[in-house]
Amino acid sequence: MPSLVRDFAIAVANSLSCSLGHPSTASLAVLSTAIGNTRLVGRKDWKEPPVFWGALIGQPGSLKTPVLKAVTRPLKDIQEHSYSDFCKERQKYETQKQEYDQQAKVNKSQSKRKRKEPLQETEEEEIPNECFNPIEPIPPHFKRTTIDDATVESLAVQLSINPRGLGLIKDELSGWMMSFNQYNKGGSDVAKYLEAFNANTIEIDRKQSFPPIIRIPRAYLSILGGIQPNILCKLFRGDNTDNGLFSRFLFSFPPDMPVKLQDDRLSDEIQSQWSNLIWTIRYGLELKTNEFGNSEPDLIELDYNAWNLFHVVFEEIEQERTSELATFEEKTFLSKMRGYVLRIALILHTAKQAQREPRVFDPDERISEETLREAREIVWWYFGELREIVNFSSHQKFISEQKPLDEKTFSKVRQYFLRRAAKGESVDARGLRSSHRDLFATTQDAAIALDSLARIGCCTSIGGNSKRAYIWNTTQSV
Repeated sequence: MPSLVRDFAIAVANSLSCSLGHPSTASLAVLSTAIGNTRLVGRKDWKEPPVFWGALIGQPGSLKTPVLKAVTRPLKDIQEHSYSDFCKERQKYETQKQEYDQQAKVNKSQSKRKRKEPLQETEEEEIPNECFNPIEPIPPHFKRTTIDDATVESLAVQLSINPRGLGLIKDELSGWMMSFNQYNKGGSDVAKYLEAFNANTIEIDRKQSFPPIIRIPRAYLSILGGIQPNILCKLFRGDNTDNGLFSRFLFSFPPDMPVKLQDDRLSDEIQSQWSNLIWTIRYGLELKTNEFGNSEPDLIELDYNAWNLFHVVFEEIEQERTSELATFEEKTFLSKMRGYVLRIALILHTAKQAQREPRVFDPDERISEETLREAREIVWWYFGELREIVNFSSHQKFISEQKPLDEKTFSKVRQYFLRRAAKGESVDARGLRSSHRDLFATTQDAAIALDSLARIGCCTSIGGNSKRAYIWNTTQSV
């Protein structure tokens, strides 16, 4: 990760006594929003936009909101600056509109009077001068960088005004998710957002508004927000998993730990450096357009060594995705990991260009092997976070359903524990499912069984995140 981005994320984590994953995830989302529709990554037959959807998972009081405020502050400052310019332009427009309306009223009055007075034989009809026929002024638009609440229709309006793209920043993503199809009984809200994830074309039909159709050729929307783990498990069951919404998010899910009061605050220097980086990207990268007035991003390619490494990463992901031990959630996430490796590589590459002197955003500079390697590590870390979510969701599902193990299953699992213990080895969900396919259809089912045994004291959980394993309690009777 670029040194400035890394140092800022560490500073935020230290000042707030929170996990490094939260400010790191938020930083990538903010960088993604700053880049917008100015760049793509890949090659001619495979292009990825730097769109990034990130979610900070934590219980109430786990400092999700302070992290969001600290990291997204530059985007808010840019928007405040834009709003100040908008107010000045609006005031100028209102003055020009008033002058236009007055002149139009005079022209209309003169036109009526002349129609009543017939021309003399020696007179010619006067051709109105430009000063008497002014052009009606065009109202200015507020150029946004972020939004915090919007229906799909209003989002389409904002994207049409802001072709560079937007960032949706929400303290609680649950409110956004639960608002789907609130005003659209046809149920197409999620589909529109999925199109925005790939910066595809979005078209909105409006029966009672003008214009009747809103068309955004490249709808770019990055998303960042917080969500509580219990609510996440409820929202991402059923449709939200099947439709692909779940697999497009990258989650930061640290263990729930006590918050410590820190004497050190985020220094003005590091905050200023972070703000300068975002402002540099926002105003240093030009939004180019084609002959139709639509955005035309620069294509940033990987260098030779980076492409060779990407082939290796691609095979790694496919091997994991096609594994019989992979859960459905893991398979769907892995299908998006291939693109996310490229997206994050582009974000890191652009941030490195922005912090160098002189700050030149050369579109011909290719992404290096080192940058792609960093992106690879980041994406695999997010895969580990996903596994932790799957384990947590399995545990919550077990609690809600209260499924006890039958005597046959309990006996076989216990014998498996004892065999592993004799070798000095622990038990995990994948290994249990692999050795007992007749008992567990999926790794998730095996994880539920292990959680159930741990809850009644038969075994003890060790490790954390994706490396969670269990050991049998020797005090249990045979």
